[in-house]
Amino acid sequence: MPTLQSMIGESIFARVPIIDPNKPTLLKLHGVETGGVWIEYEAFTQEILSESGAVEAPRTPVVFLSLDKIDFVVGFVESTVLSEKAFGV
Repeated sequence: MPTLQSMIGESIFARVPIIDPNKPTLLKLHGVETGGVWIEYEAFTQEILSESGAVEAPRTPVVFLSLDKIDFVVGFVESTVLSEKAFGV
């Protein structure tokens, strides 16, 4: 099984109710600490750019999320997966 530590630098799906309580959100994992994770969230980045009137920034904002704010994280393992719908299952 993948660990959060092994997923640093990768895009992950996680359900974070303060972002979207109904479905997982695509985030980029930048760091893992005992109490939480550092993530990049594109919508948040775009909001900061929009609010500041900037079209670019020299650095990307990252947000610390405590683990109790995350319902689950989706990891992936090396195994082929097929679309049931495409195969009529």
